[in-house]
Amino acid sequence: MQITVDKTKTMELGLSSIAAEAVGNMRQRICVPPSTSEEELNCALLRAASKGRDRLLNVLIDAGATNLVGAMTCAGWSGHIHVVDALVKRAESVAFGAAFVGALVGLRKEMLDHVVQIADAEGLDRCLLMGAARIWSCTSEEEVNFLLYALESVATAGARNFQRALQISCCDAVIEYWNGSLFESKAKVLQRLIMLGSSRMTAEYFGRILLTICVTFLCKLLRNCSRRSLSSTCSNPSSSSSSSTTTELLHWSSSSSSEIQQQTSSDLRLTLPSLRKSQPSFPEEIVQDMLKILSVVCKSGAAELISPRLMDLATSSSDDIESLLQVSPCHHHHQQQQDCSEKKKQAGGSSSYGSSGGAGICASCSCQWPLKLMKYLLVECGIRHLSSTVIVLSVFQAARLNVLLPVVQCFLEHGDCAHASSAYLDMAVTFGQTAAIRYLLGVTPRVLTKAEITQVVRDAASNTRGPPRGPEGVLFVLHSNFLDDVEATLAEATALAELPETDCAVKKRLKEEWSQQAFEAGMRAGQLHLLNWVLIKERGRSCLRVGELPVEIQLAIVYLPLYKSCCRAPGCLLSQRQRGELVAAVSQLQHHGRGNKSSAVVSEASLLAADKVTLLRLLEDRMPDWCREADHVQSKNDAESLGNLFHKV
Repeated sequence: MQITVDKTKTMELGLSSIAAEAVGNMRQRICVPPSTSEEELNCALLRAASKGRDRLLNVLIDAGATNLVGAMTCAGWSGHIHVVDALVKRAESVAFGAAFVGALVGLRKEMLDHVVQIADAEGLDRCLLMGAARIWSCTSEEEVNFLLYALESVATAGARNFQRALQISCCDAVIEYWNGSLFESKAKVLQRLIMLGSSRMTAEYFGRILLTICVTFLCKLLRNCSRRSLSSTCSNPSSSSSSSTTTELLHWSSSSSSEIQQQTSSDLRLTLPSLRKSQPSFPEEIVQDMLKILSVVCKSGAAELISPRLMDLATSSSDDIESLLQVSPCHHHHQQQQDCSEKKKQAGGSSSYGSSGGAGICASCSCQWPLKLMKYLLVECGIRHLSSTVIVLSVFQAARLNVLLPVVQCFLEHGDCAHASSAYLDMAVTFGQTAAIRYLLGVTPRVLTKAEITQVVRDAASNTRGPPRGPEGVLFVLHSNFLDDVEATLAEATALAELPETDCAVKKRLKEEWSQQAFEAGMRAGQLHLLNWVLIKERGRSCLRVGELPVEIQLAIVYLPLYKSCCRAPGCLLSQRQRGELVAAVSQLQHHGRGNKSSAVVSEASLLAADKVTLLRLLEDRMPDWCREADHVQSKNDAESLGNLFHKV
């Protein structure tokens, strides 16, 4: 006998009927309708795992259900060991981490012990990483104590990846799952995690972690400032920004809601979404959290291995640390800081992990703290001398979180870390951080040769380390004429498009925009554009009668979009596609005699050899003055904003 479920019943009950009928007679043969979607199958798979129906699980998987990791999480949470055993045969090592997370959330000791017992070496490391990600999302002492037991069990069983676990707990999980309650208890778990992996914790790795913690909290502060700025704007639209410094800092984080795109992010989301906590509402809370975590790491071995000066960060109040770092608070917040400090002193109660006092940190000066701390760590504590690669992890984190520009500026201008310029540029191009690319192209020629810069761009464009975040970074360096030679830059664009290791998305854009074929396609598109306009004027049936409009307006309709697009293209070099369209436009206007009396007629050879500035000047000389002036005003404002940003940095 077969059990079948029609489509209507499936949609109404979410496939729970399959499980119900299977329970009624387990000897019956279960068939899933072919029309059932993968989403419905996965929904039924999670239900079956939660109910412990292992026979139904196999049927659903054979029918096309794919969410084995989710099923393992549900089985671990509900405590069905036999379901975990059935799924382990079908899933990869990542499934051990999923079951481990489920056991942590459900506080299932038997399940946790079973997962640790059957996990292989890779599975144990996965469990260790998942446990490290759970530290800050615990909401009760019971959860904290159970997590401590779980980490010790995994370590005893043979987990080894403690360096990665420390990075997740101090950096990635802080972004995703921060909950500052019960900090004293959670700090003990973090300390124990470091002690369990003490044999693998070197001075260099501690230095990397300390810098990366600062980068992570810089991101949190910028996102917090962004939300508070939007909130204040909505509540008082007539008010201006609270601080120009804050506004400029927000430019560093070009996508404040950008999510971490590495595998770690996917792993961290195995913890249930309900565990995620909102960010602190006030910048001083974020600064205090940063100082607390730094204090834990420093006391747990970093100060002993790197420098005793780190104990100044671990044991001092935030007021003393503020003086140590020479953080300059805003003048209009000075009285507020004094009042809040006095109230805290009267209230008593200080944490054993430093950071008492120091209230009233405003949004505009709070972002100084991570940068000042990085400078202190690099220079005063000597982290820059530990190795030539000690800053690479923090640069990678900054690029992932879209705060690369202030970080590399700190390293280059204050940390004396120019030796890693290739890593800075690599990360900037890979993650498409255009502001950082612009800054680095101005300073790296002093350190790197053109051959080295070329190799950095090729590495960033390749997919050998995983694909870049997008082609924008590679396209931006081409627009910036990164080799300071137009012919050499265009030749490199052609070479990049032909290299087998270049990412497919990058290749596609290069062939469409930067090849000789793209130039010819741009010429054809420009000619076809004019032809279409002529046909519209002569044969169009619109009541607007565009052919009767003044010539100046007709010119603006035809060429203003192209003119503005080319003016706003970054850098000093147009793509071949843009050059083709621009050359076609100037040729057409010259042919029809458009332009001022002073407009020079340029030969075809000169047009083909003209640069961006020359082509735009030739086009604007043949367009109405109001078009040119409007765009110049916009360009001037953009240039002034950019200049102010880099000046204050």
